[in-house]
Amino acid sequence: MTATEAGRIEMTIAYDVDSVDEPVNRTVELTAVELRESDKMFEYSFEPGADTRQARASFARLQSDLVENDLRDVYRQIEQRQDGLPETIVFTAADPDRLDDRKEGLNGYASYPNEIYLDMEAHERSAFSTYRLEETARHEIAHIGQSYLDAENRDDWNFLIEGHAEFESSLTAETIENKPPKEEFLDWSWERDKYMQSAAFVDAYFAEYGRQTFLEMMRNSQGTDMRTEFKEATGESFDSFYDRWMSGGPNDPATRRGDLPKVAFTYVDGQLHAEGLSYTTANVIGNWDLDGDGETDARGETVDWQPSEAGQYPITLTLDDGNTELSQTQVLQIATTDTNPLAEYANDEGIVETGGLRDAISDWRRDNAQTDLLQKIIDAWRTEEPIS
Repeated sequence: MTATEAGRIEMTIAYDVDSVDEPVNRTVELTAVELRESDKMFEYSFEPGADTRQARASFARLQSDLVENDLRDVYRQIEQRQDGLPETIVFTAADPDRLDDRKEGLNGYASYPNEIYLDMEAHERSAFSTYRLEETARHEIAHIGQSYLDAENRDDWNFLIEGHAEFESSLTAETIENKPPKEEFLDWSWERDKYMQSAAFVDAYFAEYGRQTFLEMMRNSQGTDMRTEFKEATGESFDSFYDRWMSGGPNDPATRRGDLPKVAFTYVDGQLHAEGLSYTTANVIGNWDLDGDGETDARGETVDWQPSEAGQYPITLTLDDGNTELSQTQVLQIATTDTNPLAEYANDEGIVETGGLRDAISDWRRDNAQTDLLQKIIDAWRTEEPIS
């Protein structure tokens, strides 16, 4: 059966049962999903031989509102901390045989400047869940960001590169019970536990020295010694920091986190949003320093903020649960502040046509456009007058 349009489909199946005179009918409801080839932030394609039913089913899940919104949030966080990232990421269903030739068991990889290849069929098999597909996509988005830092995945840098991608791609802070000995930790292998351990190490680094320090260290990773750059960036030797992390005591940087969630935020449509607060039930307050003076200017999970002009803005978010405080400063890259938000949905003449209205409604349904913006777009579509 092939659906002619997206939506819910009711289908009745008749079974012939030997012990019953008449067929037994069973009615089921199915949801038909229309796969998109492109989105404002993502494009989707297939390698030759990879356009299968299973791959399309995986892409449909990847394009679901909840998953795609999470992917957008990950990319926005990275994009707002770095210059020059591509406007669009291309997800490609890869030929599984080609991936195995590249590395046996490889489920996906990122390729500069903006391509992510995924083994969609592997994620359809029972060993993988929907979350695993989303997690892999988020992880590779983080690798795209790293490629624009000229970060080099080799030797002793492996655990930092992969740990950073794993941490940035996770919705919550990583927690592990067993920390490996140092030499075992540095001897990188592509095992799930290694990713979790490395992400927890990066989390501890962020808690002690902050994300910006880490990003600057990553910029200097190409052709350099990890221990040298670690000391240069933090003022502390890698071995000293690792020993403190291993201790699990009061000097362990991870101890500073306590029960606080991951500290990360995005800026969208005039609002700053603390991502970690969405995934905790603890009584945590978000305090925002919006002008770099060390004072709290706003409180809450989401706060209004509108920069006066394009440029770089250091924003500090401090999470406080009454017992522990943890701060992160992110330097947001604001490209422009004077673009009419309606322009995204208008044609070259500045007129909102039916296609632009449909895009706006789709964005509104995915919580990527505010209701008041949608109303303005509807008004512009009705009047057919160019936007100013």
